Amino acid sequence: MSMSETEMPLTLSHKKTNGDAVIALVGELDLASASDLAQLAEELVRNGASNIIMDAQRLTFCDSSGLRILVSIANDLRPTGGRVAIVNPQPIVLRVLELTGLDRTVEIDWDPPKER
Repeated sequence: MSMSETEMPLTLSHKKTNGDAVIALVGELDLASASDLAQLAEELVRNGASNIIMDAQRLTFCDSSGLRILVSIANDLRPTGGRVAIVNPQPIVLRVLELTGLDRTVEIDWDPPKER
């Protein structure tokens, strides 16, 4: 099996609840898909979202490109008091966040995103 046959592209969906935008990530967050997440987050913030909550329950992989985007989004939100939270990450994704120290930059939560 070639690499392209085993890769799972990233699918993004979102909803807004009050000042929060919840983005569901399904698949792999990598070089090929990181810009899609960055564009969506930028659009949501531009349209009034003060916090970005990533529902990572079905995110199966995150490479350095994905990590860079998470840091960038967190840095963009910080001046206005906004935050990035990652909810229900898979163990492999959580391990990457812990090893890189990003678990101290973004919030990690285990509850499902809630409607406000």
